[in-house]
Amino acid sequence: MQKLMQFISGIRSGLRFRLLLLVLLTCVPLAGLTLHTASDARRRERANWNQRLQRIQQLANVEEARLLGQTRQVLLAISEASPVRLANGRGCQRLLNEVFSNHPSYANLGVLTTNGDVLASVHPLGEKDGQLVSQVFREALDQRGFAMSGYGPGSGAAKPAVNIGFPAIDRRGQVQAVVFAVLDLDRKSTRLNSSHLGI
Repeated sequence: MQKLMQFISGIRSGLRFRLLLLVLLTCVPLAGLTLHTASDARRRERANWNQRLQRIQQLANVEEARLLGQTRQVLLAISEASPVRLANGRGCQRLLNEVFSNHPSYANLGVLTTNGDVLASVHPLGEKDGQLVSQVFREALDQRGFAMSGYGPGSGAAKPAVNIGFPAIDRRGQVQAVVFAVLDLDRKSTRLNSSHLGI
């Protein structure tokens, strides 16, 4: 009787092993297919992210060119306004405030006298901002044209931005003042991501 029970137990163990082997043989291809599908999905996701990054770069380049062109036009218009030509501080302040309210891309707008003093500015210049604006002021005077300088978080500035300056030159060719704009790159980056990518 004991031998019979051992025999039956052996058969059951053999059946269990065969069933387990059958299940494993059935599941292995499914597991392989699942892993292959997951790997393909990861590759597609990486490719999609690479495409999105390239798209962001293309949009950023187009937006940068458009914004710089717009800023040149804005500064040219400000430089030709009579309050700037006449060094009228109050008139310059009103003009700058009006332009600033219509251009949210700018962190600041201002007018400097030929000796570098602030004639008018939408926002007061801090020490770091003043140094950077002074740099673009000197370049605009030296070049007698558009000058640009940028800075990022590593420079000690609170936000990454670009300073652009342009001299106001009268009919005799004399520089009357230098107008400047500060572009807020953080703001532009956020708007670009949200508007074009739906992030």
